[in-house]
Amino acid sequence: MAVTIYHNPNCKTSCTVLKMLRAKGHDPIVIDYLNDPLGKSDLIGLLNHLRLSPWDIVRKKDAKSMRLTQDPKDLTGLITAIAKNRES
Repeated sequence: MAVTIYHNPNCKTSCTVLKMLRAKGHDPIVIDYLNDPLGKSDLIGLLNHLRLSPWDIVRKKDAKSMRLTQDPKDLTGLITAIAKNRES
């Protein structure tokens, strides 16, 4: 089974997980999402694959700083905001 990690090299948790995967013998596909951000369609595909809502992948403090409200009817707006945030 191929393992993919969406990695932030500046994040201690992300670095720890990557190290753990390699220690267990995995050679994961590493995507540095800060340098190679997901577009909206890729983000939607990933969320569908993982069976997650966009709210499940957004840090609450980031949502607050982006002035996002947890409106369950506005998932498209949230996905757009996530993709746009990664582009800036």
